Amino acid sequence: MVLNMILEKLKKRIKSLPSFAIKESRDTICAAREHSRSSVEFGGEKFLRLIGAQAALSAFAEYIVELPELSDFSLSYRAAMSAYEAHGRAVGPVSPSFFFYAMCLDFQFGDKETISSLFQSVADIIKLPSELKQEMVELSASGCSVFVHEGFSGELLQVRDLITAQAFELEVHSGYRGQKGDIIFTRVSYPVSEGEHGVILTTPYIINGSTKSDWESFFVKHQITGDSEKESLHAFFRNGPVALKAPKFYWLSYVTAAYEGQKSGAIYLKGAPGAYEGSFNVEKKLDVAKKLPSISGTFLHYMDPLLSGMGVASLDSPEVSSALKVGWSVWNAVVSADVNGDPSFLKMVEKSVVPPYNSVVNVLIERKRALFGEHKFFIGEYGVRRKPDGTFSLFAEAKESKGLRVH
Repeated sequence: MVLNMILEKLKKRIKSLPSFAIKESRDTICAAREHSRSSVEFGGEKFLRLIGAQAALSAFAEYIVELPELSDFSLSYRAAMSAYEAHGRAVGPVSPSFFFYAMCLDFQFGDKETISSLFQSVADIIKLPSELKQEMVELSASGCSVFVHEGFSGELLQVRDLITAQAFELEVHSGYRGQKGDIIFTRVSYPVSEGEHGVILTTPYIINGSTKSDWESFFVKHQITGDSEKESLHAFFRNGPVALKAPKFYWLSYVTAAYEGQKSGAIYLKGAPGAYEGSFNVEKKLDVAKKLPSISGTFLHYMDPLLSGMGVASLDSPEVSSALKVGWSVWNAVVSADVNGDPSFLKMVEKSVVPPYNSVVNVLIERKRALFGEHKFFIGEYGVRRKPDGTFSLFAEAKESKGLRVH
């Protein structure tokens, strides 16, 4: 069983860590939860529980993602991020929250394991508080579906599930109000007791150019009905239609292909998924993304003169964060100028970088051209991650440019 192998190896690795390292990890996860809860000025208790659990899961994912036991997940995560351009940007078809939940709650590896199920399996080893473990169970029970807007009751959005015909009242915090009849695709934490309302967890997708009957036909085609088992419905919105032998990123592909734009706290799509299934090309996207090199070591080497000159004791410092941003900007500006033939970004960087980093811009430009000229890719996501042993490592991911095509 692949799952048991992954889980047992992960448990063994965590148990082998010194107690101070486990405590630091527990403190980091719990601090992320508390910071998220304290920084939110709206929403009820259910929303606070969920947003805290999400922050804790994010901290946990950063804690384990670089471990060798998670190498397959890490590769798929980086590939999906590159393929769907989900680099935490505020504008675009794949919102940060939608991508995070898709990868940490829905994406399965090993024997149907997820990041959230690993969290729950090792929570006792890390000695996480019982209330956080229960919050993770609640968050993990959330799922996507398609709803019809039926108005507002005070601040709660009234919706009806298009598949089950169940009616719900939901908290929505994106600013979306919309109008009756809107068709909404989103992730929801459902009510668990009589009289309780649910919570919309992601920026809602509003579907233009399709009717309720279009979606009903889509569900019937894939044998999804109101009588379907709850787990079957959850699997459908996790993986896509079984009949198509759908790839694991079916819904990421759909929102990317159908994207029209966004406004007023919602992302707008056109049409039901059936109109796009033939154009997803998910496997090709992922194959391309997986062939892009992991360039963490290259980026660190490139940044070495600047980081060494700063004399910082740890990568985890505000000074390093600022320096990395400058290095990232210069690298990508040089690629844009030398590979894509567009010098405008480089000129902007040369003018906009402020002291004390403006004095090293020319050094980094020349260093990129002289020592790293063969690297014709952009740098996408980058940053500093805390490893389980308490130390920090730099990571950086390559992103295609016109001068780099991998097939």
